[in-house]
Amino acid sequence: MQQWELRARLKALLALQRLRKRFTDLELLREQTLRHFCSQICSRLISPTRELEGYFRSRLAAWLPDEERRAAQGMFGHTTSLLSMLQSLSRYAHTDEQATEPLDLEEVILLAKGACESLWGAPHHEWVVKTQHPLPAVSGRRIDLNMAFCEIFTSALRSMVEGGRIEVQAGATGSAVRVEVKDTGHGIADDLQRSLVELFFPSPGHGARGLGMAVVKDIVERHEGTLSIESSPGVGTSVTVMLPVHKG
Repeated sequence: MQQWELRARLKALLALQRLRKRFTDLELLREQTLRHFCSQICSRLISPTRELEGYFRSRLAAWLPDEERRAAQGMFGHTTSLLSMLQSLSRYAHTDEQATEPLDLEEVILLAKGACESLWGAPHHEWVVKTQHPLPAVSGRRIDLNMAFCEIFTSALRSMVEGGRIEVQAGATGSAVRVEVKDTGHGIADDLQRSLVELFFPSPGHGARGLGMAVVKDIVERHEGTLSIESSPGVGTSVTVMLPVHKG
């Protein structure tokens, strides 16, 4: 085998390995998104469903006319089944959770950026990533933080369908690492900004409903960090994540 042919085969093999890793990363993000979806749904529905089950149980313990008893028995059966299903979903959502580890946030950010570029194919968007060197490590779950930044970048891309600029700045601030993501999208009205972190809140200017920033807030807070959002209609949006530095 000639040397040029060997180099070509090695180059192709390396490209294939990178592609396989990218698909693996995207599959892990998909799985984690599904788990977060189940977790968010269960956290909001288990308690009221349990209260409904208790209410119908108490109704059945008292005297009721036959017609009302049949209706109460039917509702009790439905709520019991629903509660069982939600508890199963909750167990699924919290299985196989990764242990925390010291993470290089620059690596996490770049992986999320690459995943979003692959999914969106955004040739008209300018990316600028500036990170402090060295950047202190943070304690976290890699897949969780990858997904959080994927959601932030996706929100920015949705606000700039015709193109724009996404600027990411990361640096140490005292005992925390601060990551700010700015976009030049359509921005968000003041009265909608607080609702952005609500589950299934429609993306402003896009109409899509999903986990979005509600997942970002959940992940950041479970990492003992903070999330803040500032936006001006017609100017753009700035999302700031603060995460504590790894103690080790």
